[in-house]
Amino acid sequence: MPRLNKIAELQDELRECVSPTDIKMSNQRLWLLRQREDDLGRRLGCREGEISAASLDRLNAFRERCRRFGDWADGIERRLSAGKKSNGKMVRNRIQLL
Repeated sequence: MPRLNKIAELQDELRECVSPTDIKMSNQRLWLLRQREDDLGRRLGCREGEISAASLDRLNAFRERCRRFGDWADGIERRLSAGKKSNGKMVRNRIQLL
């Protein structure tokens, strides 16, 4: 935007040296450039929002997978602990039977 402001200042300085038609054309070009810059700024803002939302979705999906993996690992650990306890009881029972 500073460059467009500088162009506008130069136009004002050259107003006396340039024909009215050229001034009108340069004003129209400057207006179009400002509109284009504003449009690109809005599009950039929208794209940044989309990227941010996508990143948040990925982060949430990753956290959910980690939670489910942790739940699964805890379940396996409980089963192994229960299996060890029951195997110990079975061994003691067999020894007592002998």
